[in-house]
Amino acid sequence: MPRYLFIILCITLCILILLLGAIVVLYTVVPAMVRSAMAKAQLDFRSVSIEQIQTNSFRLRAQLELSNTGSIAATILPPLVIHVDNIGTMTNNDAIAITGGSANSTVVPIDAPFVISNLEAFDNFSRSLIFEPSVVWHLRAEATIRPISRYMVSYSNIPFNKEVALHALNGLSDVSIDSLSLNRSDANRILIDTVIKIKNPSVFSIDVGK
Repeated sequence: MPRYLFIILCITLCILILLLGAIVVLYTVVPAMVRSAMAKAQLDFRSVSIEQIQTNSFRLRAQLELSNTGSIAATILPPLVIHVDNIGTMTNNDAIAITGGSANSTVVPIDAPFVISNLEAFDNFSRSLIFEPSVVWHLRAEATIRPISRYMVSYSNIPFNKEVALHALNGLSDVSIDSLSLNRSDANRILIDTVIKIKNPSVFSIDVGK
């Protein structure tokens, strides 16, 4: 075999090996790393507000915090449909950019309709939120994730299943008096102006009235 043909064959073989290695990395190694990172990631709520309540839906405004997402930056592509227990679903239609670094966390704002698929389950959750010290939401989703940069391949059907513990109202701390004034009292009557402080342990915003 001529020497130049041997060199061409070697170069072609090296290119094929590199291409095969790149394919293995892109479609086997990287998806496994992404799945592992999502499995280890932690999810928590910073705040939750329920608005525009309808018969079988309401608007959910919340701040979610993703932490322990690993050292590789990634983007969770929309739409991300999150199933909450067997209560219902919410859909996030914005991309979620995850900053690489084990010490970093990502705040995810949610402003979306929550569609209730099981009213009985939602009623049970509501009662638990009032009468229990804490409740647990089981969140399930399949995410489409693009690691590193927008030039990378996107990976679909990545499991994103999390348990989130929420403090409920039965964990309310004791009521305390923040201020007390009798300045409006006179010889015939006592008028008390007072501010009562109740610490809300839940991330749910609650209007207790006056």
